[in-house]
Amino acid sequence: MKKLCEAALLVVFGSACAATQAATITPVFAPPANEKSHEQIIEDILGGDFSQTGNDFTDGVRTVARVDDDADQSYDFASWSVLAQAVWAGASQSFGTVEDGVLFIVGGDESSVSGSAFDPDGGQGIVFKRFGSEYQTLEIHTDPAQNPNGQDHVVTYTYTVDDVDGPVTSYLLFFEDLNETSPLADWDYNDLVVELRGTPLEQDTLTPEPGSLVLMGAGVLVLLRRRR
Repeated sequence: MKKLCEAALLVVFGSACAATQAATITPVFAPPANEKSHEQIIEDILGGDFSQTGNDFTDGVRTVARVDDDADQSYDFASWSVLAQAVWAGASQSFGTVEDGVLFIVGGDESSVSGSAFDPDGGQGIVFKRFGSEYQTLEIHTDPAQNPNGQDHVVTYTYTVDDVDGPVTSYLLFFEDLNETSPLADWDYNDLVVELRGTPLEQDTLTPEPGSLVLMGAGVLVLLRRRR
């Protein structure tokens, strides 16, 4: 077993550590013509003109890298925040954790959505979850072993952005909400997209600077600042 542990670059926001055995990449299929692809959704979130290189996306300066699908199943955070970024689905979307249940119902649709949460307490082995059961959709966990069909319904990307206090690592979680038995299942993983940031547990013993304390209390303000 090896440990995927992105470098922690900010007291307030850091990265997740997850166990993985070998590189595993779940295939993502092209969406219907009336929906957006991962490349287009990333462009909506970050701005710019991205192109795909292997499993990653780049605009020549920034890289949004695909995370091994064995390494995005659970997260260890001292604190974390999440922001809804897109919904390309007919069913309503809610987001939360296995432990705490629904944290917010996503408002709006397509690239104009709302919904956020901040957990100052964090924890180990946090499994995030998409809630809902409309139109044969499933309650989707980042840990596929907890999904009703045992399949991977989440693909994840990571990227780094420069903030006022230094680089910040973000995770983009793309959910596929339909059961494989549904005739509408397309495996394009764009039904719900959220952006996740967290403080690593090993940083919890550090003494934050006053500016960092303000950011920690604000939770999702750094994420909201980048929204269009």
